[in-house]
Amino acid sequence: MGSSLSLSHALAAGAKELSPMGLRSWGHLAAYCLDPDGHVLAFAVAAADKHI
Repeated sequence: MGSSLSLSHALAAGAKELSPMGLRSWGHLAAYCLDPDGHVLAFAVAAADKHI
Protein backbone atom coordinates (compact mmCIF):
# COMPACT_ATOMS: atom_id res chain seq x y z
CA MET A 1 0.00 0.00 0.00
CA GLY A 2 1.48 3.37 -0.98
CA SER A 3 1.84 6.33 1.34
CA SER A 4 -0.81 8.35 -0.49
CA LEU A 5 -3.34 5.54 -0.22
CA SER A 6 -2.54 5.06 3.48
CA LEU A 7 -2.96 8.79 4.05
CA SER A 8 -6.31 8.72 2.24
CA HIS A 9 -7.48 5.86 4.47
CA ALA A 10 -6.43 7.73 7.62
CA LEU A 11 -8.26 10.88 6.51
CA ALA A 12 -11.37 8.86 5.62
CA ALA A 13 -11.28 7.31 9.11
CA GLY A 14 -11.40 10.74 10.75
CA ALA A 15 -7.81 11.97 10.87
CA LYS A 16 -7.27 15.70 10.32
CA GLU A 17 -4.63 16.84 7.84
CA LEU A 18 -1.78 18.81 9.40
CA SER A 19 0.47 19.05 6.34
CA PRO A 20 -0.36 17.78 2.83
CA MET A 21 1.79 15.32 0.91
CA GLY A 22 4.74 17.21 -0.51
CA LEU A 23 8.41 17.01 -1.32
CA ARG A 24 10.47 17.71 1.80
CA SER A 25 13.98 19.12 1.94
CA TRP A 26 15.38 15.73 3.00
CA GLY A 27 14.27 14.08 -0.27
CA HIS A 28 11.04 12.36 0.76
CA LEU A 29 7.42 12.91 -0.05
CA ALA A 30 5.77 13.25 3.35
CA ALA A 31 2.42 14.18 4.87
CA TYR A 32 1.26 14.53 8.46
CA CYS A 33 -2.14 14.15 10.05
CA LEU A 34 -3.70 13.96 13.51
CA ASP A 35 -5.70 10.83 14.30
CA PRO A 36 -8.97 11.01 16.30
CA ASP A 37 -7.05 10.10 19.50
CA GLY A 38 -4.62 13.01 19.06
CA HIS A 39 -1.62 11.08 17.71
CA VAL A 40 0.43 12.60 14.90
CA LEU A 41 0.76 10.21 11.97
CA ALA A 42 3.46 10.59 9.34
CA PHE A 43 3.31 9.05 5.87
CA ALA A 44 6.49 9.20 3.81
CA VAL A 45 8.31 7.62 0.93
CA ALA A 46 11.62 8.36 -0.76
CA ALA A 47 10.92 10.70 -3.68
CA ALA A 48 12.66 8.28 -6.06
CA ASP A 49 10.29 5.45 -5.02
CA LYS A 50 7.59 4.88 -7.65
CA HIS A 51 5.07 3.34 -5.17
CA ILE A 52 3.48 6.53 -3.82
